[in-house]
Amino acid sequence: KSDDLTGENESEIELIAIYEKNTTTINVGTEVSSASYKSDRISGGEKLLDSKSIYAQLDFTPFSNWNFVLGSRVDDHSELTPVYSPRIAIMYSLNKRWKFRSMWGTGFRMPTFMDRYIDWYHYQFGYTVIGNPDIKPETSEGYSLGFEYYHS
Repeated sequence: KSDDLTGENESEIELIAIYEKNTTTINVGTEVSSASYKSDRISGGEKLLDSKSIYAQLDFTPFSNWNFVLGSRVDDHSELTPVYSPRIAIMYSLNKRWKFRSMWGTGFRMPTFMDRYIDWYHYQFGYTVIGNPDIKPETSEGYSLGFEYYHS
């Protein structure tokens, strides 16, 4: 008989749709996940986590030398308020060799389950792992501005 009561059950569904016509591409999608963890290494012995995300991106070229990309993502985790991550990018082609690019967007990364909830002492090596349930997700803001030269 085993004394190990550890259990993990994860389910994830991802749906993506892509539409292309002429100089326009639309991507939309959603992700839904549910996870349950059971272990004596978890404070309280058990944890249930759910998350849902929806995202969309529009890539279009309204004029022969202009390209625009607009995107957004919403992540909704069971332990947080929804997080919005927008993005915009613009490219202007001066000619076949020179391009001007600009981009701005935000990002988000949820801490791992172990970062937040695992609590245990490693007897063999004498160290303790203590999760921090109050750790905040990582967020970022990025931008770029540049010229590109293509040399065949």
